[in-house]
Amino acid sequence: MTETPIQENAPHDSATAAAVPQPPEGREKKRWFVVVILVIIAVALAAALTLLTIEGVRKLQENPDFSWTSRDMIAIYFTAGVITFFVVFPIVRRMFKKKSNPKHLAYWLCFAILLMTGFWTWNAIATMRQSPDFSYDNSQAIALYFASGIMGFAILSFVALMRRATTRWEMEQRLANDDDIHDWLVIFNWSKKILHVPTVVCAFMAAFVVWLYPEWGKPVGAAWFCVWFLCHIIEDNNIGLAVAVAIFVGVVLFVALAVFGGVLGDIVEVARLISITASPALYIGFGLAYLASIAMSYIKGLFYYVALEPNQMIVQFKIGEDGETFQRMQYDARVEATVDIFEWFFFNTATIKIQFRDGKRSPMEFYVGRIKKKAGWLSAVLGVTAIDRADRTSRPNSTT
Repeated sequence: MTETPIQENAPHDSATAAAVPQPPEGREKKRWFVVVILVIIAVALAAALTLLTIEGVRKLQENPDFSWTSRDMIAIYFTAGVITFFVVFPIVRRMFKKKSNPKHLAYWLCFAILLMTGFWTWNAIATMRQSPDFSYDNSQAIALYFASGIMGFAILSFVALMRRATTRWEMEQRLANDDDIHDWLVIFNWSKKILHVPTVVCAFMAAFVVWLYPEWGKPVGAAWFCVWFLCHIIEDNNIGLAVAVAIFVGVVLFVALAVFGGVLGDIVEVARLISITASPALYIGFGLAYLASIAMSYIKGLFYYVALEPNQMIVQFKIGEDGETFQRMQYDARVEATVDIFEWFFFNTATIKIQFRDGKRSPMEFYVGRIKKKAGWLSAVLGVTAIDRADRTSRPNSTT
């Protein structure tokens, strides 16, 4: 990737204007089909949420004391509403990206989570009070106070940080609305636990299935364990192309020997002896643990990020202060796409490495999602040198 130098005394005629990179359509105009895809995903998630809510209500209706206005039902109504807001939030942000501040939507989201936390705390205390030996200072009540307090403190701290810092959302919005910048890229470091998104989804699904049909515990547990094991192997090992080909050939040979060698029945019998069972609470615990790690990396990325422009790079690693700026000749950036084939092809993730030419600063590595798109954007940013804004202002005939 090479830079295109801009000569100070070059005539600004139509040929020069044509040589200046034009804004890519995909970064300047909203693609309607992207919004349509998001709407389809939102509808699918809303349908799944509706089915889960209906099944949960049916489960509660088995209780002879069931009431549509009971605390449990109100909790279900409230929780379903908050989760629906979580689903609608990305679409709203996409549709009104240039018209509204994402911080305002985040504030409403934090307020909804606080309300949900307070409501569930009240519901849990009301349930515990039904016990004849209930006391406000017993261990269960204290644990509930502690958990709710941590949740409330974390949310309020997040709100305070957002009010103080220039978030990644604001940086993206500023670059997208700047007519003088056509090529840009904002990246942050995801946790590699993002590879466990299938594990999280399967954990919540397993919890729901085991809650409704306890007799399905063994096959559900075995299926969830296989998903977790596969994601764990991909996370902990860098599988190159040669290793991936060797694994594929080994699997094909194993299946061929198992089928044509007459040992497939024995393998199935041995597999049936493996018993992996867990309660719904344990599945939910696993899912929340991985989900918390993924969410923490996303939240951290709101305040610690790198913005790449054609002429400079802004490193924002201090909350409440301006980011450190580096000129284009001070650093190099590349995508390490061949480190792990499975991460690149199946998870669309890879590492972007930024090295400083003076050698005084340590290289920075960012584990990035949607890498196939961002690799192209990075090439566009590094391959263009934009005309300085002051230079354009002093020359009325110049075009960009």
